[in-house]
Amino acid sequence: MTLNESKKYANYICNVGNILEHFDRLYPFTTENISGYFKEEEIKNRSILTVGSSGDQAINAFLMGAKEVTIFDINPFTKYFFDLKKAAIINLELDEFLKFFCYCHYPKTFYKNPTSLDSSVFSTISKDLNIESLEFWSYLFNVFKSKHIRQRLFIDDEYPYRIVSKLNNYLDEKNYYILKGIIKEFNPTFIESDLLSIPSKLTKKYDTIYLSNISHYLKDYQYSLYLFRDNLLKLKQFMSDDSIMYFAYLYDMNEKTKAHYYWDPIHHLNYVRSVFENEKIKFESFKGIHGIFHDEENFKDSVLSLRK
Repeated sequence: MTLNESKKYANYICNVGNILEHFDRLYPFTTENISGYFKEEEIKNRSILTVGSSGDQAINAFLMGAKEVTIFDINPFTKYFFDLKKAAIINLELDEFLKFFCYCHYPKTFYKNPTSLDSSVFSTISKDLNIESLEFWSYLFNVFKSKHIRQRLFIDDEYPYRIVSKLNNYLDEKNYYILKGIIKEFNPTFIESDLLSIPSKLTKKYDTIYLSNISHYLKDYQYSLYLFRDNLLKLKQFMSDDSIMYFAYLYDMNEKTKAHYYWDPIHHLNYVRSVFENEKIKFESFKGIHGIFHDEENFKDSVLSLRK
């Protein structure tokens, strides 16, 4: 989608409140525990391919020493939002950054932050936006009030800031200021694509691939794990030797969790293992979102990965 098309579509969403596709609203922050499964040895000095979403996967990977990062996402606004976050990190202190991006549950639970995406703050950080992102966001801020943009263009699936800070390594205070000093150098490659199409758009190989929770949305595969597997095997051709692909993030699940019949197919582990029987599949658990909420180690999230 071109810049002008993106502006027109964003205007439509902000005006009408309607979207064409499920993923056409932006996630302000990650909804997964990135700090729970991102490993330095799988990132440092390595080439990374990741979904865009909130941009948090890419930012964390860069902070952890990724050699290069490619971002793909079906959402045409993802690139502009990443650039906005980057400009904010360059210019804002950590508390200012949180105040600018947090909306739900900020500064306290059951509270909507009236200063989220404050236009005066945007004016101070806009000098560090690239030309396209500056035009995109300036257009929206000139047409709509900040609160309207935040309510319409962004999804409300957002955890309290105290939780968001624990999900992201870069929001640790020490790490934030390390990132602040180096993020100007971070210029990832962007590809507008869904998972079905991304193999046909790649031209190089990657050491680590992060697909977040795309596996929960199997509508494009007629809810078939076999078709999903076939798509991943096409993507696997772009994995370098001894590389890893995290292809499913599973909320509130560990090895012993009994999947209900109506859950997404990816939660039925015995079935997944039978479908991927010829692949090197690994199931790994760690402290989950609810574990962080309640400070309880027994509440787990998990990831499924395959190695080449």
